[in-house]
Amino acid sequence: MTFRAQLSTDADVFLNTDEFAETINYTPKGAAKISDIQAVIFRQELDSSAGDRNTRFQRQAVIYVKRSDVQTVSKSFDTVEFPIVEGGSPDATWRVIKIHQHDDPALWKLTVVD
Repeated sequence: MTFRAQLSTDADVFLNTDEFAETINYTPKGAAKISDIQAVIFRQELDSSAGDRNTRFQRQAVIYVKRSDVQTVSKSFDTVEFPIVEGGSPDATWRVIKIHQHDDPALWKLTVVD
């Protein structure tokens, strides 16, 4: 079995809310909100050490979602809702700014900012 085939098989383990995943809402450009889908979220810390006084800081995260839950992704137009802090509330609205993997058969890897 290839790694890609194994990843497709194991995606449900990683995207299980009893393991690594959180529940998010995803809104594709021009379409209805897709509620309560599972995603693995890697929130990134703001780093002020590299910026000058004119730097605008944005929260950023990398998320993984199943392609079967999100059929297409539109950079800059799709939005995602999830808390800024894991387990927190209320949900923040994030915007997709980068699509990392176009060829993965099981998962989208996306960078989002709030």
